[in-house]
Amino acid sequence: MTTFRNVSPLGALDVPDLGRVIEADEVFDVPETLAPMFAAQPANYEPVGDAAIALAAAAAEAQAAAEAAALSVDEAEPVDEAEPVDEPAVDAEPIKPRRRSSTAGTTTSEQEVTR
Repeated sequence: MTTFRNVSPLGALDVPDLGRVIEADEVFDVPETLAPMFAAQPANYEPVGDAAIALAAAAAEAQAAAEAAALSVDEAEPVDEAEPVDEPAVDAEPIKPRRRSSTAGTTTSEQEVTR
């Protein structure tokens, strides 16, 4: 088990994964399978003990790597405004769906089914 402390600014937290409410500033144990999820939320859970601190450090590194990757995508090459851009035709009419007409007086087996 890995140990964390509830440091959430909201106070007591209902944690469905643990099946209980964790009171403000309460120290609690988390199964190893759930510990990485708690370690990745430093604003809510403070690691207590070596295992939790190591998980929190790994989570912080992973978060920093993800943010750096997102920033590199945002810094893509600028678009050359001299190149023409394919844009949809403004005067094109939208395609309208066919409406079924009423077939009063006919039975279901006599009606033509169109899709």
